[in-house]
Amino acid sequence: MPFRLIREKIHVRLTVHTVDAFFKGERVLAYEGRYFPLRYVNLWPKPLQKPFPPVWVPGSRSASTMIEVAKRGYCYFLSSRSHGGETHRAQQEFAAVLEKHGDRYHPFRFGILMSTYVAETDRQAREECEEGVWYFLKNCLKGHLRREGRQLTYGPGVPYIPTAAWREYLKGYKPGRKLLGDVENWEELDASQSIIVGSPETVIRRIGALIEKAKVGNLLIQFQLGNMPDRLARKSMKLFAEQVAPALRHDSMKQFTREFSGLNIEQSAETLL
Repeated sequence: MPFRLIREKIHVRLTVHTVDAFFKGERVLAYEGRYFPLRYVNLWPKPLQKPFPPVWVPGSRSASTMIEVAKRGYCYFLSSRSHGGETHRAQQEFAAVLEKHGDRYHPFRFGILMSTYVAETDRQAREECEEGVWYFLKNCLKGHLRREGRQLTYGPGVPYIPTAAWREYLKGYKPGRKLLGDVENWEELDASQSIIVGSPETVIRRIGALIEKAKVGNLLIQFQLGNMPDRLARKSMKLFAEQVAPALRHDSMKQFTREFSGLNIEQSAETLL
């Protein structure tokens, strides 16, 4: 791995270490790091959560990231945009890493990134968001999630992928397969489970199936896509908040309470908010 990339990884770890120390410190701190000095740090007001507020670390199934998260008691955020079997596998891998480090998986330490658009009917939803969705796919993923052109965010040592993680990735890699930015129609987009479009009932069913399989308790949802007008994004957010979110919260709480016996699900959810 080039020296610059090694240096960047060290820099990130030192930053995490520093933030961790600030959360736990009871007094003014000074830090003389390898890349930056901090002479006077006073975290105020102090966080109410003990020993520190929830810290979320994004990753793309890299084992080294999951290990660091487990060691520090942090939460893991899967920054992939395709949510087929990969999301379930990431959840299983994270659960195994936590167990290896003497901890236990629960849904509110795991989150995913996704997009959705909600309208009154499936047909209306597609018509309203079509321009924004395809603008996003064709113009906002250059250098990322595309077969053609430079792949700037994933590769051996580009910019953070260790050799072992790249080798693991290649096991399931199919040469020539389409990535998210290569999809050509709604059927292919639906199969990726990255952008879920439809009526409240459809969105509840599809996201609910994802939650049920992946056992994920946190969704970071992008409602505005591409050149979508503000009024449509706000409309979708309102429908999601009023009709979709309550149903997903109710159903997932029932599932998690049933599958994670001995764990106070409601308390865990509140703690990590």
